[in-house]
Amino acid sequence: MARCGALPLAVRIAAERLRARPTWRVRDLLDRLAGDRLAALKAGRHDVAAALDRSYDRLPADLRRAYRLLGARTGAGANVDPRTAATLLGTSAPHAERLLERLLDAHLLREAAPGRYLFHDLVRDHACRASRVA
Repeated sequence: MARCGALPLAVRIAAERLRARPTWRVRDLLDRLAGDRLAALKAGRHDVAAALDRSYDRLPADLRRAYRLLGARTGAGANVDPRTAATLLGTSAPHAERLLERLLDAHLLREAAPGRYLFHDLVRDHACRASRVA
């Protein structure tokens, strides 16, 4: 499912929602995912937003700030290098690279290529939401 971005938890929840709603067609779920995907990806005790909240809440303040700013300032599917991240975060490139690496280690960023980082679409949605709340 493209709108789940192949994130295993999201795919599992989408399948659970379809299985629990036998009258739904795949199109019904896709229509819901076209809106607030994080809100739509909740089924029973499984919840993508809650899982991301737990990961975010465990981060130290400097990483939470970097997560929010990078999520809000990078476009969907865009990747960022340490120099660009440094500009967005108002810090040095070496410090930005350390932050990016720590977010990668926390599974909140993916590595597009060596030295290039990007958000999974659902994680970016979460980071944008966190930036509006902070």
